[in-house]
Amino acid sequence: MVQATSVGVALTLIADPAGARDSDLSVRTRDTVLASLTTDPRPTNDLDTPAARAIALAAVLPDLAGALSPGEAVLLREWLQRLATTSGPATPTTSATGPAAGDTPL
Repeated sequence: MVQATSVGVALTLIADPAGARDSDLSVRTRDTVLASLTTDPRPTNDLDTPAARAIALAAVLPDLAGALSPGEAVLLREWLQRLATTSGPATPTTSATGPAAGDTPL
C-alpha cells in the first residue's frame, strides 16, 4: 500500500505542470497512509450493522420527500425494510416469475 501510494503521488506530481502542483499533496498523503497503518480501527457495535443503518435511513426518509419521486421512495422504503429485517447476507426475493413466497407489497 505504501509503495502504490508513493508511486501514485510521484506520478501525479510529475504529470502536473510546475505552477499547478499541489505542494501539500505528498505531506497529506504521507500523513493519511501513516494514520491508516498506525491507528486502531473504529470499534464496531450493534449499531454499526446494515440493519441499523437501514433503520436510521428509513427514519429520515420522510425528510427527503423532495429528493425522491413517490415511486423511488416506495422502492427505497421496501429495500430498507428488507435490510432492516435481514440478519445474514442478502438473498434474492424475486425471480423471473414474480415475488417469492411470503413477500408482501408495501
